[in-house]
Amino acid sequence: MNATNTRPKTPSMTREEALAILAGGDFDGFVGVTEGLEVEFKREPYRMGQDSQKFELAKDVSALANAGGGVIVIGVLAERGDEVALDVVTEVPLVARGAVDEQQYDGTVSDRIYPRLNQLHVRFYPSQADGERGLVAIDVPPQQESDAIS
Repeated sequence: MNATNTRPKTPSMTREEALAILAGGDFDGFVGVTEGLEVEFKREPYRMGQDSQKFELAKDVSALANAGGGVIVIGVLAERGDEVALDVVTEVPLVARGAVDEQQYDGTVSDRIYPRLNQLHVRFYPSQADGERGLVAIDVPPQQESDAIS
């Protein structure tokens, strides 16, 4: 085995692991984590005044729903890693409380994705260090085929 095969891989995480970190309010657990099938990181909120950003939000949520569920975490800086060809969290600068209108995000997704997703949640998670700053998560639970048909 050569040296390139023995390098440790940067870990990704599950939706449940990401939600547990969010609920705890200590977001350092995201540093060093790669984006994966269940977790996607965004530095800044989607800009709901731009149709292209509404499309991007719906596209990202739809992709997670089609892949079996996941979570988009907003307020996290991820950059291309040196050892992996994936984005790796380098820092967690956070967003201000109120930076995201949760109802507007939910409405945008509902208006643009059919069949409608069940139990989608958009929520602000305050930081333990500063309750006025934190992360926003768009939680896309796994969808059952029978749930999507009404």
